[in-house]
Amino acid sequence: MKNRIKKIRRVLDLTQQEFAERIGIKRNTVANYETGRNDPVDSVVSLICREFNVREEWLRTGEGEMFKPKPSDILDQLAYKYKLFNFEYVMIEKFLAMPPNLRRAIYDHFHEIDAALAEMDPYALAYTENEPPIPTDSFGESTRDQHENPVTEMTVEELEAEYKKRVLHSAKKTDGSTASSTTDGTKDKKVVG
Repeated sequence: MKNRIKKIRRVLDLTQQEFAERIGIKRNTVANYETGRNDPVDSVVSLICREFNVREEWLRTGEGEMFKPKPSDILDQLAYKYKLFNFEYVMIEKFLAMPPNLRRAIYDHFHEIDAALAEMDPYALAYTENEPPIPTDSFGESTRDQHENPVTEMTVEELEAEYKKRVLHSAKKTDGSTASSTTDGTKDKKVVG
């Protein structure tokens, strides 16, 4: 192992002092490892492997590659194995580079989507096939006329008048009643007045 520790240090162009500082030991301890006076304990072997990206098998036996593959090398191997497209490669690379809490938030979001899809046929059409959906505004009013003949510009006053007209129209439609949702998602109509 003594020659392999020296080889790591020389490949990385580090002095014994720099090598020792990086793993939190004394310079003379590194010198003792390199001369074969002492062998590093398992915890020091782990520190060397982690700090310098060295494969433990190589450090202990000399077999295999000295360094672990870099993350991009691993991703390149996956890209080759699974024939990834560029967008898939970049998506995976960016996802893995995210902080763990953000990755967890994305996972949770997809879990919510999966739970919602479990309650329905995910391959069923989201609209009636024979009748295309009619665009509506936030009041549930058809905007087909607006959609087919869009208004390009309106003044603030015109927008305000349109808003008041819709609110008034909406209030007349409810005819003095209000709707509230029950816990099972159905509408429960309550008459006021």
